[in-house]
Amino acid sequence: MIVSLRNCIIIASAVVLLGTSPSAAEMMVVANFDGGGSDAAPVTDVVDAYTGMAGDGWAGPWKKATSISSMVETVLNTNPLSAGGGNYLNSVISNTGATNARGSVGRSYKYDATTNPGGWDVTKDHQVTFKFRVEESLSTFDDGVYDAFQLFDASNVLSNTGNDCRWTISVNGVSDGQGGFVPGNWYAQDWSTGSQVNIDTGILLESGVVYDFEITVRNVEGYTKQRWDLTIGNGTTSFDSTLVSGLENGMGFRSTAATVGGYVNFSARANPNGDQRNFSINSLHVVPEPSIAALGVTLALAALGMGARRRRP
Repeated sequence: MIVSLRNCIIIASAVVLLGTSPSAAEMMVVANFDGGGSDAAPVTDVVDAYTGMAGDGWAGPWKKATSISSMVETVLNTNPLSAGGGNYLNSVISNTGATNARGSVGRSYKYDATTNPGGWDVTKDHQVTFKFRVEESLSTFDDGVYDAFQLFDASNVLSNTGNDCRWTISVNGVSDGQGGFVPGNWYAQDWSTGSQVNIDTGILLESGVVYDFEITVRNVEGYTKQRWDLTIGNGTTSFDSTLVSGLENGMGFRSTAATVGGYVNFSARANPNGDQRNFSINSLHVVPEPSIAALGVTLALAALGMGARRRRP
């Protein structure tokens, strides 16, 4: 059988790409809370539950971090975030006595050869997607510094953002003094210059609205560190950071480290004493960046198709 140079290139490309593309275990890491659970009755022998257990790409169970607050987690199904129904995790954070009360719940998908071989190598291109909804009326969401929702990726579960965060998405009741966004709107933090620059999404935080978040982490030619993009939609309006002038090549991470991250954090602040934040999450997925997955499949199918044609009499 004679194989053309073109077909050799197709086969070689497929082999190289598939050899460097995500493994089967890395193809998707999922949290839909199908196994239920709560702080009062944690489920510890099922991966996709609260608090859950290690497995299927997750390094361990869900964890919490609090400061001057109490935080209660419960898996519910009474008002699903998805049209098809299903469970979701509800979080209630209560200020227990002082300013700057905060809490966070999160989980790690970071690859480790020994402890989490099915996890995701955070240096590879990938996407993190999830649904988020505020359950409170927002009538007391009026302190620009101490009332906030923050969604971020870090090296651990943290009660507050810090220098080891990679991407961060926030919303404040009123101005936080740093500017760059309309109070009450979701905004992304771009650290390309080494300082925080807030990117206003134009998407307003509203009670009872389900927000779809898509964070793409990618390696961009000409940059020594990965970049990140944000897409957010509320069912009516959407925002895509790559359509913002100057952000076509992504936004910068806050952390200067190469491999920090892998813990997705869902965090909030409440002020004053007795104030609460109440939110729900679901459909947390970590997947390959679409162009890589699609190209790998295309090349593999092309190689297989060529072989099939060669075998015809």
